Amino acid sequence: MKRERTGRRRIEMLECRRLLAMIPAMVADIRPGIQSSAVIPFGSVNGQLLFSADDGIQGSGLWKTNGDPLNEMRIKGITVLDSPKSINETVYFIAFGGGYGREVWKSDGTESGTVLIKDVCPGFESSYPAHLTPAGDTLFFSATDCSVGNELWKSDGTDAGTSRVKDIVPGAVSSGPRYLANVDGTLFFSADDGVNGLELWKSDGTEEGTVMVKNIRPGAASSSPYQLMSVNHRLFFTANDGSDGLELWTSDGTDAGTVLVKNIREGGSDSSSNPFWLTNVNETLYFAANDGFEGHELWKSDGTEVGTVRVKDIWPGSYTSDLRELTNVSGVLYFSADDGVSGVELWKSDGTDAGTVNVKNLVPGIARSFPSNLTNVNGTLYFTALNAKQETGLCSSDGTSEGTICIGTGVGAPIPGTFRGRTAVGDTLFFSADDGIHGRELWRLVERPLLGDADSDGDVDLDDLNSVRNHFGQDGVRFGDADGNGNVDLNDLNAVRNYFGFSVWPSSPSAEDGHVAEALPALVDECRNFSGGVKADFTTARTVESTTRRVSRPLDAAWDAVFARFANSSDVAFTFMGSSGNGRQPRTRLQSKQ
Repeated sequence: MKRERTGRRRIEMLECRRLLAMIPAMVADIRPGIQSSAVIPFGSVNGQLLFSADDGIQGSGLWKTNGDPLNEMRIKGITVLDSPKSINETVYFIAFGGGYGREVWKSDGTESGTVLIKDVCPGFESSYPAHLTPAGDTLFFSATDCSVGNELWKSDGTDAGTSRVKDIVPGAVSSGPRYLANVDGTLFFSADDGVNGLELWKSDGTEEGTVMVKNIRPGAASSSPYQLMSVNHRLFFTANDGSDGLELWTSDGTDAGTVLVKNIREGGSDSSSNPFWLTNVNETLYFAANDGFEGHELWKSDGTEVGTVRVKDIWPGSYTSDLRELTNVSGVLYFSADDGVSGVELWKSDGTDAGTVNVKNLVPGIARSFPSNLTNVNGTLYFTALNAKQETGLCSSDGTSEGTICIGTGVGAPIPGTFRGRTAVGDTLFFSADDGIHGRELWRLVERPLLGDADSDGDVDLDDLNSVRNHFGQDGVRFGDADGNGNVDLNDLNAVRNYFGFSVWPSSPSAEDGHVAEALPALVDECRNFSGGVKADFTTARTVESTTRRVSRPLDAAWDAVFARFANSSDVAFTFMGSSGNGRQPRTRLQSKQ
């Protein structure tokens, strides 16, 4: 507000804006009270989240929800362990319960459709399934039937269609299939046949079609193929041939076509570039590696020696940038790294030196935010990071500095550091967290379109102030939570007030203080008519006149009870000024103490 020499007030240049924010909201207190339901979100089916939880009455079970707090439902009394994989509209996972040991189950989201696919090791004994991997309509995994060792199995989702593919090491000894990867319908994996060591194998789902691809490290020693990854119709992996150390390899499924891509760090068997975090982005392989000169940095490969190059020396010189968490989000690579100046922060890359940049320094200076748990939710990156207080919070990024934000903490929000088990269902991110009141329960992120929209009608206006007032006038009414912190309190008045700006209210006493609110309806009309994401300025030309009318003003009548309640506020002063000496109307002043 600008003060005019004439003594009149004019409200002008107030900015209307539509603020978008994601805030955490608890889906349900499955185990009421401070005890935790130990909820673990782990998969989705038919647009619904599947999760495990213990309600304290029925014990651990499989649950589902669409995110509606009144829609969660217990499906089955089993304990879900790990490894959800989806084939069509069915999710497969490892669980125990119902009289069975640890086995593979499947679910379509219904009680009748949640069943054990096969009791591989009968009774309460466990087959210890692992490495669940879809290849077309077939699920591959490793397991033991308690008569032979741990071998390769497959399933079409039925008891009859679940069988061991091949007993690679006959008898009770295990071949230990691991690191399963699907490349265009062919399953690749590492296994030890007891003769050639741990080497690269493949399978088409038949016994005769399950064979060793190549003995990369000749003899009984192991090349230990690891991090198997499908990129552009080829298999990439790391292995040690005994001559060049641990380096990047590729395979087309044949002996001749299984080759070292590039000896990134030369120097013999004792020198390894240790490629790690293999990630497919637009059919190009990205990974971290150390060539022995520039430290552990970002690399990319098209499968050829000449096409395997370092993208950028993020921390110049021989220092390592300590790349981690390489994640593809809609064709953009995100990761955490340390450039030696800003500490470990969020980075992104388009595959070029110039296009590999620090997204945002979340903790200014050399202190580190340590971005981790990077998760793609329908094109938006979510991750956890430390703030300046070294508290772990949930953050999101659209790839810009302005669009990289962290969810605030406070009353009603999860305790920093308690975010676990992030699982995306469509555009919604679910996770477990503890707010210190309800224990560890199921939460999700929801969009709050307007900060200050206490009545959730899509506008920030005087009705939002009424919602706050009505809460205090009517016990039990929970409308008015304008700042989304789970409470209706002075902060909600602040949120609405802040939306319009401090200049709406005069900060010095005068006879006109009680009349400035008369200009607000015009501001409200302008804000209601405002649409779109572009900021707009406007001027309200209404002049507030001094009059002798009493009591009828909004600040003097309808709000007295609210002001009285917050008389001792540390943020805002609400003061009844009394009648002026010349008999003009009583005045109430709202003034920021900040």
